[in-house]
Amino acid sequence: MVSTVNEYAKNLQVLIKEKMAEYGQISQQLDQSFPQRLLNHTAKISAEQLKQSMTDLDSKRSGFKEIGILLDETESHPFNIEQLDSLNDAQQNVMALYVQDTQNKLKVLDDLARRIKVFLDNVNRKFQHKTIKIDRKKGFLAEGRDKKLLPLESLSSGEQHELVLKL
Repeated sequence: MVSTVNEYAKNLQVLIKEKMAEYGQISQQLDQSFPQRLLNHTAKISAEQLKQSMTDLDSKRSGFKEIGILLDETESHPFNIEQLDSLNDAQQNVMALYVQDTQNKLKVLDDLARRIKVFLDNVNRKFQHKTIKIDRKKGFLAEGRDKKLLPLESLSSGEQHELVLKL
C-alpha cells in the first residue's frame, strides 16, 4: 500500500507539472499576442465591472494558493484596485484585455483545482490529527497536528487506503 500511496503522490505531482506547463504555454501565447489583440480589442467594460473582475481573479488565485496549485509568491494584480475608477477609455480597454487574459490563463487550472479541492475536503474530513496538503514538487504531503511533515509511510494502512480510494 505504501508504494501505491507514493506512486499516487508522484502521479499527482506529474499532473500538476503538466497543468502548470500548459498554464505557462497559454500565458506565453497570450503575452506574445497581447499588442496585436490590444489593437483589435474594443470591448467596453465599466470601472465597476473591472473592479469586480479583479476581485474575482484575486479570489480564484487565493483559492489556488490555498490548495497548493499556485505558490504563495504568485502575486495578485500589481496595482491598487481603486485606481480603476479614474481610468480613461484607452486604459480601461487595456485593463479589460488584461482581465480577459488572466481569466483565460487561470481557466487551465480550474478542473485540476476542483478535483484537488474535493480530494482534500474528503480526505481531511476523515483524518484525525493529520492533514493532507498538496505540494507541487511531491504531489501531496502528510502533516501532523504539530505542522511537521510526516512520511507517507507513517500513515496507518487505513489512512493510506483512504488516500488511494479518494484519488
